[in-house]
Amino acid sequence: MAGCITSPAIKVSYSDGQTIALEVSFDKFTQTPRSYVSINDLTFSVAGTAIQSGNSRAVRNTWAIATYVDAETAHTIDDIYKAWDVARSDGKVAVVGVVDQTFVRDITRPIETSAVFTASPTFDKRDGNLWLAAFGLTEI
Repeated sequence: MAGCITSPAIKVSYSDGQTIALEVSFDKFTQTPRSYVSINDLTFSVAGTAIQSGNSRAVRNTWAIATYVDAETAHTIDDIYKAWDVARSDGKVAVVGVVDQTFVRDITRPIETSAVFTASPTFDKRDGNLWLAAFGLTEI
């Protein structure tokens, strides 16, 4: 399967529209990175009837990623963010590809989707060549 990686991990890639220009994979997280965007509210009418409201679109994923990486991977994450931001500021369709195998029943059937940055990357040097990279993505 295209997009499949060899161990439960997340792959983030940026494409210039024709070829994948930048790509990075990581599998060392401080916590499970994926959750759902809250889309539904449940309220009750005066008569006690349940009223559900919210976006009519299907559930979307959001990733709050904090991962341990080497310096080269940290720089690639930064390059992906900068390329995405340039495309966004130029008014182009700015998305990154996400392949997520972290919480699926079968790693050969990962979540494959497009996302946007919702939190810019931060980098914290830990030890030697070890960095803690953190950033946020939301599925579109």
